[in-house]
Amino acid sequence: MSERTMYQRERSAAGARLARAIHLEQLGRYQDARTLLGEELASDPDNATAAAYLADACLSLGDFRAAADAADAALRVRPDSEFGLRARALARNALGEEGAAVAAARRAVELGPDSAANYRVLATVTRADPEVAMPAVERALELTPENANLHWLRGSILLQQSKAGLRTSSQAAAAFGRALDIDPAHPAAAHDLAIVRLRSGRLGAAAGGLLRVGELDPAAMGPLVRRNIGLVVHRALVRVHLLMFLVVGAVLLCGSAPETANSRTLDIVTGPGRVIGLTGLAVVLAVVLFGLRSVPRRQWPSVWSALRTDVVSIARVLLLCVIFLLVLLGIGTGSADPIGIAMPCVVFGALALQILRWIIRSVKETHHAPA
Repeated sequence: MSERTMYQRERSAAGARLARAIHLEQLGRYQDARTLLGEELASDPDNATAAAYLADACLSLGDFRAAADAADAALRVRPDSEFGLRARALARNALGEEGAAVAAARRAVELGPDSAANYRVLATVTRADPEVAMPAVERALELTPENANLHWLRGSILLQQSKAGLRTSSQAAAAFGRALDIDPAHPAAAHDLAIVRLRSGRLGAAAGGLLRVGELDPAAMGPLVRRNIGLVVHRALVRVHLLMFLVVGAVLLCGSAPETANSRTLDIVTGPGRVIGLTGLAVVLAVVLFGLRSVPRRQWPSVWSALRTDVVSIARVLLLCVIFLLVLLGIGTGSADPIGIAMPCVVFGALALQILRWIIRSVKETHHAPA
């Protein structure tokens, strides 16, 4: 076999290896793609295309340092590679190197002003600066209006602005909704739409959206969904706690009166007080049952998983059960004493639980803070 024939076969094998690696990456098999791309670069270190795809695979795997190194290798061979510049921008942004990330993204836009991908990356790395990010994502949407990821990115920027105090929540919800119209299985858009609903107090809609996200992408979104489901449960229990406060207060103010018997004066629950108490307890039960029934049975394990890891929520459930029983006991016996005990339990219990929540949050923040 001649040397030229051997060279042609090696080139053909290398081309097939690169094509297979790209195909594996498109299938989401990033580790397999990374292995093949590493083999390709071992035989041809100056293959800028392989280096750029290796950077992309490493980004998907969360190995941002390796992604940055691979992107730099691609750009050393081909400095004007838009793909390589996008990979460098995303990798440097993930590493916290904002200046290098923005510079790479801007250079990619200069080289390819008609590329939606370039504007998408620029918007991503400048998300903290909406004055730059919003025009970039709007331009990307002009180029590819039916791209679900771009609508989600626009919504996430608007959601960030709403958290900073601007009234952009409705625009963010519309952007997430548009992303879901294009791709109903877009987990990030579904999650962030649920967060908008949670921030607006629509707990049922938020819970439904979060549980749906857990089904769409349990591996990637599972921990985040469980944390936010826990927040929904916490806020729902706070509402029940407030409702119990109103019930106890109404019975004490409007349904109790002193009564003298055998030279002793006792506080009793009057007839109207019993009606108020029973009606209030019925409303509390109806609210709780409605909340439980709004969660599909198959998703109860997810809610339980979020609840059982939240010490404050468990303590609140137990406290509310005790208060409920005290009110029921007062109504049943006609004595206002149990209800008189229930009121400080409601008030001081809420205060104690809030303090406990602050302590737990502070401990977690300290534990996860960088050394």
